[in-house]
Amino acid sequence: MFQLCACHSDIPQYNSSETFRNVQLLLSHVCLCAVRFDGYNGRACTDHGSGSCSTTGGCNCKSYDSSIQCMGFAKYASDQYAHRGSWSYTPSHTVDSAQGYSSDSELKVLLKGLGKGAYIRLHKTGGGSDHSVVIANADSSSVTVYEANYGWKCDVGMRTLTYAQFRNQYAYIVKSFAHSFDGSAIKYDADYHKVKCSLSGCNGFIYGSHYAQSPGANATCLACGYKGNISIGTMSARDELL
Repeated sequence: MFQLCACHSDIPQYNSSETFRNVQLLLSHVCLCAVRFDGYNGRACTDHGSGSCSTTGGCNCKSYDSSIQCMGFAKYASDQYAHRGSWSYTPSHTVDSAQGYSSDSELKVLLKGLGKGAYIRLHKTGGGSDHSVVIANADSSSVTVYEANYGWKCDVGMRTLTYAQFRNQYAYIVKSFAHSFDGSAIKYDADYHKVKCSLSGCNGFIYGSHYAQSPGANATCLACGYKGNISIGTMSARDELL
């Protein structure tokens, strides 16, 4: 799942000057490589209300796909998770209409169905500005979101909410964008394979660990066919494919 960690050395930083470092992929994980998303100087923004901010930046905020603050970060984090170089609302991935939920169980099914790395735009209960997040994990009792600007200063962080708490804060999903990582798997190295998104028009992928029916020194990965030392069995494979 998403975690805080050091960036994988094989993956270049978003900005080589290191003034804007944040979410990068470490094999099967998305890493937080700085404590801020929008702040060029590594500190939380202080000038959102100055009138100088726009969707292309213009202040101490970094823009991604002509978006700043929570939306810019959520688009960027989702793209990094799926190894996409730029944002686009691919029709096969996008639900561009309100998605409501009348119970905790209905919300749980919806968020688990969208899955890890999904971008969601949320309408706050009682009104106010909409908020964008990325789903880091959704399980039987709660959902963890990865977000920027929850505290209005572009802080990057993670929150875990019960489904009741989520429903209390957000009335409905305005728009969602989710991948389906159940396509063909291709060997990456001795430990991992790449799993493609199976939806039309997508070149996204994630990494998954090799797994075998009978783990051991000369096992065969059931996903990509790699032969070698595999320690993960089929019962654990779902937890390893993130």
